[in-house]
Amino acid sequence: MRLFSNFLFHLGALALCLGLGAAFYAPPADLGAETYFGSTQDPVIYIWFLGWPIYALAHQAELLSTSLAFAPHGLSLAWKTNLFGLSLPLAPLTQKFGAFAVYNALMLVSPGLACFAAYLAAFELSKARLASLAAGVVFGFSGYELGQLLDHLNLAFTAPVPLSLWLVLATIRRDWPGWSLALGLGAVLAWQFAIAQEAYAGLVVFGMAAIAVVFRTVPQAKPGLVRVMPAILAGLMLSVVAISPLIWAMISHFGDAQRNVAPAKDYSTDLLNFLLPTPLYWLGGGFLTPLSNRFVGNFGEQSAYLGLPLLVLLVSLWRTRRYQPVFRALLVFLVITAVASLGPFVHVLGLPVAPAPWLLVGWLPFIKSMMPMRFMLFFWLALSLLLALWLAEPGPSRARRWAWFGVAILFLFPARAFDRNWTNLATPHMLLDGSLPAGTRLLILPEARYEMGYQYASGMKYPLVAQGYLSSGAAPEFEAWPFYRTISRPSDQKFIPLIQPNQFNDFLLHFGVQAVVVTAPSVDQAGETARMLLGEGFPMARQSAAFSALLKSAGWQVARQDQDATLFLPPAGAMPPTQAQLAADLAQPRTDVIGNLALTRARIDRVTARLSQLLHIPQPELVRFADWFLRIPPAP
Repeated sequence: MRLFSNFLFHLGALALCLGLGAAFYAPPADLGAETYFGSTQDPVIYIWFLGWPIYALAHQAELLSTSLAFAPHGLSLAWKTNLFGLSLPLAPLTQKFGAFAVYNALMLVSPGLACFAAYLAAFELSKARLASLAAGVVFGFSGYELGQLLDHLNLAFTAPVPLSLWLVLATIRRDWPGWSLALGLGAVLAWQFAIAQEAYAGLVVFGMAAIAVVFRTVPQAKPGLVRVMPAILAGLMLSVVAISPLIWAMISHFGDAQRNVAPAKDYSTDLLNFLLPTPLYWLGGGFLTPLSNRFVGNFGEQSAYLGLPLLVLLVSLWRTRRYQPVFRALLVFLVITAVASLGPFVHVLGLPVAPAPWLLVGWLPFIKSMMPMRFMLFFWLALSLLLALWLAEPGPSRARRWAWFGVAILFLFPARAFDRNWTNLATPHMLLDGSLPAGTRLLILPEARYEMGYQYASGMKYPLVAQGYLSSGAAPEFEAWPFYRTISRPSDQKFIPLIQPNQFNDFLLHFGVQAVVVTAPSVDQAGETARMLLGEGFPMARQSAAFSALLKSAGWQVARQDQDATLFLPPAGAMPPTQAQLAADLAQPRTDVIGNLALTRARIDRVTARLSQLLHIPQPELVRFADWFLRIPPAP
């Protein structure tokens, strides 16, 4: 009877977790066919990857490389967020409903599935239903999940992490055979790798750390751990065998890792982020934005905020419960993950103030590809288990504990501005109506990093030349061109007028561009590009106008002009540049360097003009001193 009762409660917990996610992040009533859950360009990466296996199988193409991006050289997908753990099993649904619908459904169920998996792990540990459900809610709607739900499906789909913990706990407590744990854990780990390799690496690293902590601090758990350790290692080995093709591809293209992974120091938790909320939070997030803006990384990655009630609770638990083995193990693990998330240097309001322990191991191969901020995933899981045990404790103070828990949740409640993240892609009509021949090599400008979404929406008929945002990094053949950063980075597109038309024409013809699509300001995706720009910005309308003027100066002809885009075709009889022309083009100085130097000189001139009046010192002398101090080369 109790088993049946637990089963019914588990079903209710699953329904509640999924219902919370669907209700809180419900789509708008006018959901369009190209509307996706997310606030920036990154979601189009996962939409494209959901559709990629279908295209690859239909065209007998390799799964781990594509010729549709960065043509004519193509692109290896080994170090990209390839998402095969979701795209392959869900391919029939994607074929029927489309990648946009499948992506949106996955984002909506991700927090609910994470909530339920954490609930199962907490229930296995505490045997308390409501306390375990509370723990599941904390993990499934944690600061980590809240941030990753802005943009990153692979990192928001975290259910395999608590699910692997549940398998280990259930095997120990229910005396399951080792072979069942090995098979189950191997399958879950392989699934995690095929969704997010970084989460798999973190699960292995911090799983080993958790085992060591429990072995050291919980004596009564040693026999159970000793019994299941062979099965855990066997499961790990089985996962490695299952994912060996992906691992081999990553090793074969190890050089891509440097181009596709951000430095750890740029994605490390700020020490004050544990106390100060970001704008993602309702209580104080907006008021404290001037301070949280100084944290490194971005709001989607800054997931360490706990709030004052939780911090006070953790200090209290350390003082009163650290002598209880299980509490001590969880508290020690929290410290380990929190310190590791600080990265190689301790940052305070964005400034590195001291070295941190991760500096000792962060240089190792593969380890250096992990972003320390994302270690908070394991922190939140341990915290949810700790809260479950605390709430499940018997005694007269249970009501006070639940009241304190409610106050803590209030501090973690999301801001209204960030709880509905739906964006319309707005693909240019000329890419959808079939007027361009299939296989036409396109360059879509201005580069706004939505191009892979346009490509999927158009049926993947058009290879993209020198572009294809599936994560950071590009082939050296493109980056060698002195103006490539100007056309590929939204923050540098204010320097478009510095590009030489003949040099740009050589670039287009050398890489076989057959058509250029210049999008209109209406395809600015809610102004996201403008928000990314430096200084005063360079609005989309000016970018589009600047690229159109550049193409016309290079001799390219307007073949079609719609409200949302303009199509340019190469001049008649145009020939690719000779080797001598290529050498001359590549020897030119970089436009972004020239442009930034000009901006710096303009600022120096403005500042020294004011100082000259205040200090009665000739401006040329102040300019010479500023040039020497800032190491600015002399003006030509």
